[in-house]
Amino acid sequence: TDSFQRNTFYFDNEALKFLALKKNGIEVTEWEEKSYEYSWDQSVKETFRLFGEIKKLEGHSTERTISLNRARELVVKLAPPLAKITVVIDESIDKIESSKENAEGFDQTKEELSVGLHVEIFGVKKINLDRPRTVCTHKDCVQIMTNEQGKKEINYKQVCCDDCYLDYIGVSPESRNDFRIRFCWSMYTVTGNCSKCSHSYKDHMHVKAIYKTIPIEKNEKPFELIVDLKYERDYIIWANANFVYFLKKNSILPFNDSFGEHITLLMRDQELTGIENGSLKELKKDYEKKYREIKHALDNGKGNPCDDEVTAEKVFEIEEKVYELKHFGETIKSSMEHVEPPPELARKRFSGKVRFSG
Repeated sequence: TDSFQRNTFYFDNEALKFLALKKNGIEVTEWEEKSYEYSWDQSVKETFRLFGEIKKLEGHSTERTISLNRARELVVKLAPPLAKITVVIDESIDKIESSKENAEGFDQTKEELSVGLHVEIFGVKKINLDRPRTVCTHKDCVQIMTNEQGKKEINYKQVCCDDCYLDYIGVSPESRNDFRIRFCWSMYTVTGNCSKCSHSYKDHMHVKAIYKTIPIEKNEKPFELIVDLKYERDYIIWANANFVYFLKKNSILPFNDSFGEHITLLMRDQELTGIENGSLKELKKDYEKKYREIKHALDNGKGNPCDDEVTAEKVFEIEEKVYELKHFGETIKSSMEHVEPPPELARKRFSGKVRFSG
């Protein structure tokens, strides 16, 4: 197309090759010298054409680039705790529903059930590692263990790189199938397989923290608590769908859906432990459905069903609302690493003191 031709520039190294030959005293034929001369002239023309096209372009907003980069960083760091917390919210809802059914078996009225019950739900505790590491998630490299609550869970025992700093090149934490894991020292460059366990880089995960499921007691009406938890679950799913849409629209490098990938891994882990209950499949289905709804609406110019176009500023606004969730907002915020908001958003937040996210 005309647009492709206008934005495509061709250069070759034949002229440099000619200079190298001359410098090393190697003679060339007259025909070869004319060929090198033609190559040089073409490259010069392409260079001037390139500069001519650059001069036509509008000035680039560096502040906008900073905003995009910080928003991307935030989304990547939010994905692991949000995925973990969404799962424990589902487990908590199931636990409350089960407790409610058991209580109803004792001929209690709805009003009696709504008061006086100490409801136990689940929470998430983040334990930061001393050093980031790369572990293998392949089924042959994991160990099934029983946690303090008597529940089976997966232990990623195979540590393939014990002092791994892949996060400096933007690798998604706690997420498999990130192509940047190939740059880990434990990976063979050619095959992409691990030198320690022989499994593919796609089976490996960069880990900076461990998330433990812990019991939390709530002295609240179970019916109202269920409503609150379902709202928080749905809001987190909606927030992540917006985050993923933002990343896919603004990523130059191949994009890795950390939230969706983490849910897929948890589904696999459930199958290995033999305690599959279907809630994770439902969670992933709801998440993918919400993303499709947002993508369809925004791509067709209809606007986000629940909000405006997803910009870097909107990402930080959604982040703030996530931290304000009644039951799990503070947990999410405390599990986050600090990500400084973009300059223009920091200015908007200034009201006697500067409030940074994270």
